[in-house]
Amino acid sequence: MRAKIKSGDGTNHYVAIELYGEGEDSSCLTGNLDDDQDNWSTGDIEEYTSDKHNFGDCDTFRSSGEQLRFKMIITRDTILRDQLCLDEMEFIVQAKKYVWEATTDNDSDSCW
Repeated sequence: MRAKIKSGDGTNHYVAIELYGEGEDSSCLTGNLDDDQDNWSTGDIEEYTSDKHNFGDCDTFRSSGEQLRFKMIITRDTILRDQLCLDEMEFIVQAKKYVWEATTDNDSDSCW
């Protein structure tokens, strides 16, 4: 998985990703993808692999079609009010690459 974070945005909170394929039973949830270093920072490109990071049950996820959807899960505390905005997300599932790109500057479409 690869994420390109927008300039001016980022988060220091718990970050997980839920993936959805086609079909009712085609979903998974990663573990925490923030390792208390400078992850998910403004302008960064984050890269995660199942052999080095907690992919939870996504380690064995199989997409059942041409579409792959995702949801960012950010667990925030009440002190810091940052947000994570993305320019692009890339997933490789079963050797197939899926790419999502922000299509507008509208934060509601690309920020969590």
